[in-house]
Amino acid sequence: MKSLRFGRQFELIEELANENGCRINGWSYTAMLKIYGSGGNVGKAMEFFEEMSEVGVELNVMGATCLIQCLGKAGRIDELVRVFSVSVQQGIEPDDRLSGCLFVRCVTVQEQDRR
Repeated sequence: MKSLRFGRQFELIEELANENGCRINGWSYTAMLKIYGSGGNVGKAMEFFEEMSEVGVELNVMGATCLIQCLGKAGRIDELVRVFSVSVQQGIEPDDRLSGCLFVRCVTVQEQDRR
């Protein structure tokens, strides 16, 4: 079976949800944050983050980690801080992965500032 064209995955999730009267949940959004974040498509990942807020789907720790890692790699620190703030406001407790990701990004920024 051929792999799906990049970007078509979310369209399929939406189609399935609409046909069955289901609502797209946080784990579906998390999958898309991971797909776009891992692919370096920060803009698209942030679009999904904003959409989650608009439709009332809360971010989970895995989604926050994926998004923070993506934003950190792209050097978009202001957005990274905003995502982390929203995460904390929604009651997400940073786990080892999220904490490690934040630590690595802080060290990277500090090293860049020294140059």
